[in-house]
Amino acid sequence: MEKFKRQTAYKFWIKKILGVKWELDEEGILRFDIGGLKVSRVNLIGNVINKYEGNNYSYLTIDDGSGQIRLKVWGDDIKLLNKPRIGDTVLVVGKISQSQGEIFIRPEIVRVIDKLWLKVRKRELEKAFGELEKIEEAESVEEEVVEDQKIIAKGKILNIIEKEASEDGIDMIEVIKKSGIREDEAEEIINELLKEGEIFETRPGRLQIT
Repeated sequence: MEKFKRQTAYKFWIKKILGVKWELDEEGILRFDIGGLKVSRVNLIGNVINKYEGNNYSYLTIDDGSGQIRLKVWGDDIKLLNKPRIGDTVLVVGKISQSQGEIFIRPEIVRVIDKLWLKVRKRELEKAFGELEKIEEAESVEEEVVEDQKIIAKGKILNIIEKEASEDGIDMIEVIKKSGIREDEAEEIINELLKEGEIFETRPGRLQIT
């Protein structure tokens, strides 16, 4: 019997993965054209900046300084994302996938590592590809920090509603208190989540996950 050959997990900046062309090869494997290589698996290191945990679906968003990408899991694979928390640095090995225009990673390995490894990987990739360039150079550092904080706050509020709401939902005031976020900021985020359809009101002031 021919031994199965696992595809190479290439090391890249996240920005090199985003927006690339893809195709199905003769074996039905999804491959992405990155720098002339036909890539299906990658090896990434990044910081966790957002996390969502559901009953049958979870995701992490990681940032390596060049861009951001989500790791998505379903069913039994949810356990892969149990350990990492917002602020952790993770090593990820997985397959590149795409759906409805979004490129994301279906992870096979997710391991929390020392933050120093992100610096090691940065030097390694700069040697291979040159100096790091931001995807959105027009944004100021301050704007990026504010946006990251908002993403983290949204994730925190979603987690509280997901884990603690009954069938009738959870009181909005209780969510705000448990989140530790300033009241006006928390109310603004909850209103955004309601508009985006991420959560809904079972009755006025009672929140439930969509």
